[in-house]
Amino acid sequence: MILKSSKIFWILIVTLLVSACSTNSLLIKYFYGRMDNKMQKSILNYATFTKTQKSEIKQAVDDFFAWHRTSELPKYADYLGQISNEIKESDFDQASVLDHLNRIRKMSQDSFKRSPVAIAAPFFKEISDEQVLEIEAHLKKRDEKFTEWYEERELTGGDAGRLKKIVKNVGRVGIKLNAEQAQIIQKGLDQYRGGPLERFEIWNRWEAELIRLFQRRSEAEFEETITQHLQQYQNQMQLHSPENHLHNQQVTARVIDELLVSLTPTQKATLLKKINQIRKTLISIANK
Repeated sequence: MILKSSKIFWILIVTLLVSACSTNSLLIKYFYGRMDNKMQKSILNYATFTKTQKSEIKQAVDDFFAWHRTSELPKYADYLGQISNEIKESDFDQASVLDHLNRIRKMSQDSFKRSPVAIAAPFFKEISDEQVLEIEAHLKKRDEKFTEWYEERELTGGDAGRLKKIVKNVGRVGIKLNAEQAQIIQKGLDQYRGGPLERFEIWNRWEAELIRLFQRRSEAEFEETITQHLQQYQNQMQLHSPENHLHNQQVTARVIDELLVSLTPTQKATLLKKINQIRKTLISIANK
């Protein structure tokens, strides 16, 4: 529920970059056009809501995407244009890449603050005890699925397959990474601090506090505290491990910078073509 509403920009980018289909713009339009239904279904899966509550959820989702399409997509398109120009002119370094990462993070956070979940304090104040129990059970089931995934992941080699997957996905857009470029990525992966288990433990503490707050929803300060808690979700790694968070950002910026410098003319042309394609697609969606 939280993740889906806070990473729309990244979903759009990833949809383009990992698709093997030649009609990427159609795929982006397809997925974006169905994000509202997907978000709505995701929220409704958390509990058995009344007819009135379902109507409120649907309206909140519709309002969010109407705002996001007309307000945010043009910003994303303009921003991609800026990034494209910097890549074309080789006008970047590790510091500028880090600035971009922070800017994209802020764009995501700004969107999340308008999301149906982040503004749902009055809605959550009125949920029943039975619905709180259902939400708690739903979160527990998600935790169990993660545990199963993690155990299977460890049995099959843990992080060993990450580089292979990254290289494969980049290859799907026509950019075949050479051995040197693959090594740049691997070096970054090796230096990354924390992993899925740490992120899961942080998420688990966050959701436990969420349930405790739901149980105190009759208190006068509930709306303020639940809103603060929800809006802190995206910053959990930063709040709990600020040094690791900064370190990982710097590693990511360095890897991206080194990869951009290492691009061959053909790779660079392909990347610019893909960025321009998604930029035009976002403008098309926004102008609907």
